[in-house]
Amino acid sequence: MSLSVDVAVRRPGFDLEATFEVASGQVVAVAGPNGAGKTTLLRAITGLERVERGRVVVGDITVFDSSAGIDLETERRGVGMVFQGYWLFPHMTVAENVAFAARGPAGRWIEGLGLGDLADRYPSELSGGEAQRAALARALAAAPRALLLDEPLAALDVETRRQVRSELARHLAAVDVPVVLVTHDPLDAALLADWMLILENGRVTHSGTLTEVTRRPRTPWAARLAGVNLYRGEGIGKGIVIEGVMLAVPEPVDGPALAAIAPSAVALHEERPAGSPRNVWRGEVVGIEPAGSRLRVSVRGDLDIVAEVTTEAAETLRLRESAEVWVAVKASEIETYPA
Repeated sequence: MSLSVDVAVRRPGFDLEATFEVASGQVVAVAGPNGAGKTTLLRAITGLERVERGRVVVGDITVFDSSAGIDLETERRGVGMVFQGYWLFPHMTVAENVAFAARGPAGRWIEGLGLGDLADRYPSELSGGEAQRAALARALAAAPRALLLDEPLAALDVETRRQVRSELARHLAAVDVPVVLVTHDPLDAALLADWMLILENGRVTHSGTLTEVTRRPRTPWAARLAGVNLYRGEGIGKGIVIEGVMLAVPEPVDGPALAAIAPSAVALHEERPAGSPRNVWRGEVVGIEPAGSRLRVSVRGDLDIVAEVTTEAAETLRLRESAEVWVAVKASEIETYPA
């Protein structure tokens, strides 16, 4: 069983085009900024969204093919979907919700997802995690040939999210169908998915494992996801010209190029540093925010950059907003690749 998607959706002021495949048992995470078209993509696969052109194949069944005039109704596509907010029928108990969609005995899914003690409860009586499990049980009870999850953990608090994420990972590992997971959380993608698509402005801008996507991001949004500074410029030998600034890099680069710098590789100083750093410029601190046990410091200068420092270093440097600092980055700490 697999899922093959090649769709184009046209709306006033917005176009979506996406092509990808998901193997049986594989989980593909779709991530991107708000308004990128993530939910629209899921709705196009299910038939809830009008598709201008393309083809969708679920298993060995073509459920949509614009050139052949095929457009199966949503209920005939064999696609299960868990929506944001879960969309459980409020007038039905958990057992009735699951049984409504079930092909065969619903009890298997009620017990399998730990809902036995909740079977007689109504959605209004469930916690966020319980409602998520009930919605997943209902989707799986329909014996789908593919499963789509639209931000399934977004409505949960931090503690519940951690618990339910672990449960969801276990359940998805046992489901031998292709799964598409929409999420904005890189931790969800890392723990639940095998592959990742970055969707921006209706286009897939990058795909690969989470490590591949975050190691070499190609857009500002992907760079924020990876937590790195990303610059686009023109490579000239062992340098990249970025907004009129020459940045020394470790290897020769020619033509359009991207340069990625981890915040942990950015050093801040009160005075101009002496020694090995080849990239040094003045800047002004414009923001300081916690990042676990460290601090992320935003600096505006010839090149705007984010540094990550310890709280002890911040105190020693007397960092505060509007403080002037020197920024230093070793050429060897810069990752470069073609734009």
